[in-house]
Amino acid sequence: MGELSTIKLPLPADTTRAVRFYTSHPSLSYFPSGYDKSVTLAPGSTNYIPINIRSFSVKTQNILVHCVDVSTRELVYAWNIKVIGSEPQISKRYELVVRCGSDVTQKFIYENRSPSFGLFEFVSSHPDILQVSTIRNVVNSF
Repeated sequence: MGELSTIKLPLPADTTRAVRFYTSHPSLSYFPSGYDKSVTLAPGSTNYIPINIRSFSVKTQNILVHCVDVSTRELVYAWNIKVIGSEPQISKRYELVVRCGSDVTQKFIYENRSPSFGLFEFVSSHPDILQVSTIRNVVNSF
């Protein structure tokens, strides 16, 4: 839940044509740069179209993706993607004591334990109660 996954949709092409991709849930799925506009398909081969998916819910959701010919507006291909979100593993809990009508600032330190570079986004499950703001403290070690 909340983690970005990229999958590649297989798209066989019979002829050269300019197409555009549409998703039924833009808040749940989107096409990366280069595929968010019209794309020319390579004929006689299978093209693989990347799509980014990120769910903030544990419920099962369906996404319809359509590939449409730009000039004729003909539906070229369609996919049904089933997204099954799972609960995130909670590694730490914090208790905040807040008086009614006042704000409290709490600093949470996060460390990337992965040996590779990562791009992280911190999101509150209840933004009306808890707002997340980040302070970047990047340490380069070469």
